[in-house]
Amino acid sequence: MRSLVKYAAWTMGGLLILGTVFALSERQFLTRYMTRASDPLVMPVSWFSPKEPVRGDQKDDLRLAKEAERSVPNTVLSEIAAFAEEQNSQGLIVIHDGLIQLEAYWDGADRSTLFNPQSMSKTVLAMIMGIAINEGHIASLDDPVGKYIEEWSDRPQGTATIRQTLWMAAGLEQMSSSYAIELFSRGAWYNFGDDFEGMILDLRQVSPPGTKFEYNNEENNVLGMVIERATSQRYADYLSEKLWQPLGLADASMYLDREGGAVMKSCCIFSRP
Repeated sequence: MRSLVKYAAWTMGGLLILGTVFALSERQFLTRYMTRASDPLVMPVSWFSPKEPVRGDQKDDLRLAKEAERSVPNTVLSEIAAFAEEQNSQGLIVIHDGLIQLEAYWDGADRSTLFNPQSMSKTVLAMIMGIAINEGHIASLDDPVGKYIEEWSDRPQGTATIRQTLWMAAGLEQMSSSYAIELFSRGAWYNFGDDFEGMILDLRQVSPPGTKFEYNNEENNVLGMVIERATSQRYADYLSEKLWQPLGLADASMYLDREGGAVMKSCCIFSRP
């Protein structure tokens, strides 16, 4: 019995030491995990930390239409606003013929409020992918991603083309979405950990490229890595230079895995309405 007690004490002591080491080394992950909602995408912008700036060049040159200038009937605008409010929207802006027909906000939001456009970020990525091709950094939509991601140059994951990956048909596995309940799931470590790109590079090929469409955040993140490797620029810097500033948008920011690390490319360009 005495030996069992000693063994139990030794085991508990070892576990305590391991737990302490884990807590200290993974403090950022644990802080994010313990303070997250069931879905990290619904967290307020202030929760995401650290963030990397997307520098803009604010030009709010669209003006609000006067009553006589409105090209959209007031009855239609009222219906749109009512629907937006029912959906718990924070903001609504209707633009037609170069004029703001309607601008409305709820829950204390206004023009300066930063919000999370979530997967709108994927459309933005497709735009700057087109710019990178137009500038010659990327030769063709039909280049394999392994041409730009050297870790995949001789692996099955690298055979998918940029076009197939834009279609979300690269055949890569889905990251686990069980981050809400499983502390050690891959999805948890991807959403809250400090190595977004390392997780992406570990993805397996599960189906031949081009054979099946499947909505997959990770394939979008692969494309973001292609843009960075091809342009030799950080993603947020290229986005700022080629799209954000030319459009006259105000400063925005993106979710970083760690200070000086990688941004999440599939989501979360925190920006104004």
